[in-house]
Amino acid sequence: MLPLFAVELPVVIVVTALTTLLYFTAFKDEPFYIADDLFTEGSAGAVFAFLALTAVSALFSQVARAATIVSVAALIGGKRLPLSQALDPAFTRMGGLLTLAFLMFAGAVVLGVTVVGIVVLPILALRLGLTVEAFMLDGGNPFQALRRCWAVMGPGRNRAGALSGIMTPTMLRLLAVFLVIVLLVAVPVLAVNATGELARGSRTAQIWLSGLLTVLQTILLLPVFAWVSATMTSFYLQARQRADG
Repeated sequence: MLPLFAVELPVVIVVTALTTLLYFTAFKDEPFYIADDLFTEGSAGAVFAFLALTAVSALFSQVARAATIVSVAALIGGKRLPLSQALDPAFTRMGGLLTLAFLMFAGAVVLGVTVVGIVVLPILALRLGLTVEAFMLDGGNPFQALRRCWAVMGPGRNRAGALSGIMTPTMLRLLAVFLVIVLLVAVPVLAVNATGELARGSRTAQIWLSGLLTVLQTILLLPVFAWVSATMTSFYLQARQRADG
């Protein structure tokens, strides 16, 4: 859990502080928007600024996840890594993590605009859902990580079936894990959002409340994210062992 707290929490606090500052300075004449309204009603400058902050936050979230993967894998192997050794490969490979995030996001957007893509997207999400784990644990570039994850999540050696090329047993196990993750994440998110909906007030009060709820939500979710990273890393190591025979 330490890599997540060391990276994710400070980044969220800084991004939230910058967002609050922007609303009181550069965008002081604009209403306070929730995320959905911002993109439809906010100015171009506000949309760009908040997209940039969101992108930075997402990148460091990937770094925190990568460091946790390295730490958990070492722990499973019987070795406890210091925080610096867990963070070093994550920051060193930040460019590859950014490339992976872009490739997967772009692929999801392209597939999401077609009917066939919408059908195929969930299957690809399961088949490639552990690509970051493959990238951090098996080395190589982002494209090699995608191929490695595709192979690991496949039917394995000497196993075939009518659905082996579409939905493998490993993918079905990962689907069950994803469903549990959704439930675990949904509870604190819905609770915090419900609290925010109940609280109404002036623009200033809404800005401060939104910032506080963002930090609170992060604190509540970090233990969940730590469990998710540990579970996904363990799952990948087991799937890799099965795939390699």
